Amino acid sequence: MKRKGRNVLFAGVLSAVALSSILLLFRSTNVLQDNHDQATLLNIAKSDKGEDVCMEAVFKLDDRAALAEVAKNALQWKARVVAVYKLDAPSVLAEIAKSDGEIKVRQMAICKLDDQASLVEIAQGGGDEHIRRMAIHKLEDQAVLTKIAKHEERGWVRGKAIEKLDDQALLAEIAKGDASPWIRKTATWVLGNQVTLAEIAKTDENAEVRGTATHKLNDQSILAEIAKNDTNNNVRQMAIRKLDDQVVLAEIAKNDANERIRHEAIVMLNNQAVLADIIRNDESEQARYIAVNRLRDQAFLLEIIKHSKDEQVRVVAVRQLNDQALFAEIAKSDMSAQVRKMAIYKLNDQSLLEEIAKNDRDDLIRFTATAQLQNQALLAEIVRTDNYYEVRRMAVCRLNDQTVLTEVAQKDKNLEVRQWAIRKLDNQELLVKIARNDKNPEARKVASERLADLRRPPPSVPEPDLVDKLLADKQVCKDAKNYLRFLLRNELLEEDEW
Repeated sequence: MKRKGRNVLFAGVLSAVALSSILLLFRSTNVLQDNHDQATLLNIAKSDKGEDVCMEAVFKLDDRAALAEVAKNALQWKARVVAVYKLDAPSVLAEIAKSDGEIKVRQMAICKLDDQASLVEIAQGGGDEHIRRMAIHKLEDQAVLTKIAKHEERGWVRGKAIEKLDDQALLAEIAKGDASPWIRKTATWVLGNQVTLAEIAKTDENAEVRGTATHKLNDQSILAEIAKNDTNNNVRQMAIRKLDDQVVLAEIAKNDANERIRHEAIVMLNNQAVLADIIRNDESEQARYIAVNRLRDQAFLLEIIKHSKDEQVRVVAVRQLNDQALFAEIAKSDMSAQVRKMAIYKLNDQSLLEEIAKNDRDDLIRFTATAQLQNQALLAEIVRTDNYYEVRRMAVCRLNDQTVLTEVAQKDKNLEVRQWAIRKLDNQELLVKIARNDKNPEARKVASERLADLRRPPPSVPEPDLVDKLLADKQVCKDAKNYLRFLLRNELLEEDEW
């Protein structure tokens, strides 16, 4: 009994606390409505326990001193973020960037901070690496960046400084001589000197560094050498993607011992004769498939369609054709249903499509032709007469005639066809009848859903939320706006700058 009494007492206390919180939130929300008294808003922004209420109060604050006070001392970190977002006071922003206990607030302060002296101090300090990288991202002083790039112990921080360097000689020195592969890779990414890049691409012991240098190379002879001879397949692939030399690409595509490398070379081939030769003679099914997807020459495509024994290659070859007469011929007479299906899909001739949809013996072929039809009278005929339910279903999907849809919704022998017809009905009286009286529960369910859709009021245009209002400020920089979206909406940053 005592335990039960304690539980009841505990539940009562919790209920009282919950009620108190709700009343506090209600009170604060009411105070905020149309209230622009800066003292009241400041008090709510600094002290209120309701996160949204705090942010709304900060949004309404205009007084710079009040905003600074909130940015430094508000209980809710989101309120401090919004205050920092609205602030334009370099000394306050610098103080917050260095000392706030919540890293998200400090990061927003960095986004807003343009004072180079403060940014240098933060960048060279020994604090959080994220904060330092953000400060370095905004630095303009090449001397400071050089110092960090050469002497900083934390590699991640060094890397950000290296990304900002303009000194090509220093970049080359780091890219060729640094002990860290990641640092060498970072410097190589910023490097522009083609001679140095070629040296790194051919000699660095780390494949990722060589790959980065290869990505930045333009010299076709060096790229060809790397594509054929590098010991790492990822580096070879990178070189192949940069190659324009069709002779080298053809040699690799036909003769390389590595299947993956051959496929990469085929992807880069433009030589139509070489592609056709691969389709005719290569033993690899995937190589033939990649090659036919690259083939554009209409004569070669027609040859492949007529003579290839690979059905999938023939299907793709038909897809690559542009000739309506050939589509008609293939649609009527080819031995492969899959090849005919692709030709029908590409066919524009409505009279031929109608003939195929009405008379072809193959269910799949009639289905494909029906999916292309525009003739409403013929679609109605197919709905009523075709023996294959999938063809009738496709005709229903293409049909707009409410009279015919009404008939099908009530009388078709296949439930799935009926359901598709019910989904297209506009007659609410009939939908009510089906929803109440149909013998099939699935038909009743679909009718009820369609009725609800028709009766549902159009969606109202939502009012802009607090974030929208903050983002509308044209004076705030892009970095700060991106970071606000990230913090308050969990949206990805537009650029991985930090």
